[in-house]
Amino acid sequence: MPPLFEQEPLGRAMLTAFAELVRADGGGVVADVGCGPGQVTAYLDSLGLSMLGVGLSPKMVEVAPPQTSRTAVRGGLDDRPGSA
Repeated sequence: MPPLFEQEPLGRAMLTAFAELVRADGGGVVADVGCGPGQVTAYLDSLGLSMLGVGLSPKMVEVAPPQTSRTAVRGGLDDRPGSA
């Protein structure tokens, strides 16, 4: 469990309820847009969701810990094709 949620029972409960709703609706990939260091992405991944973390700040993406094979933390707008 990411450190952010170790002492945040309300946050854990809300994200757990969200994960249950996603699974009840058939699953699919969930995008965490503005994922920062990826703590929410990692937590939802640990609950079995297929996650894609998208961050605009290359520094935040840099500090995001490697997760599982189902989690990808990508760069920002400067990484899109055609950006200068």
